[in-house]
Amino acid sequence: MNIQKFTQKSLEAVQSAQKLAIENQNAQIEQEHLLLALLEQDNSLIKELLKKITEEEKFEKEVKEKITKKPKITGGARPKDGIYVSQDVDLVLANSETIAKSMNDDYVSVEHIMLALFDNSNRELKELLKKYNISKNDFLKVLSEVRGNTRVTTDNPEETYDALKKYGQDLVELARKQKLDPVIRKRLRD
Repeated sequence: MNIQKFTQKSLEAVQSAQKLAIENQNAQIEQEHLLLALLEQDNSLIKELLKKITEEEKFEKEVKEKITKKPKITGGARPKDGIYVSQDVDLVLANSETIAKSMNDDYVSVEHIMLALFDNSNRELKELLKKYNISKNDFLKVLSEVRGNTRVTTDNPEETYDALKKYGQDLVELARKQKLDPVIRKRLRD
């Protein structure tokens, strides 16, 4: 796994997953930590995509509950300088690199990690995804709506997705709802 090929948001997610594991006194970083880290990011692409598929807030709450139920390690059992990465998470991160390559992307972005979570879900995560009717195919569908046919060629691609929706206004939609400024409405009629 080449960590230099991970986007800023991907690296941030891995670091946040580590922090979550430490805060919850867990022995290692598990898939639920990684998923929650993806959901809790500022301007989270994964959260936005999941909102189009399921009740994202309930889903996120349940992911948090799963983490709080994980076994805790107290005292000197954990090494001072870090925390272990579970074999499941290691597999997800390695597979996300393969997925990025298969999509002709130069960097591993958060969507690649999420797709790898679908492909390599542990038992608990599989059950959770099934409970909320979150499938890889549905995720890919909403991802293609947001991402289009753009490639990940920089280490900060998430900021470019759906730029028109973020920074622009759909004038046709505003006109349908009759929410256009009266001056603009008059100009359009003339």
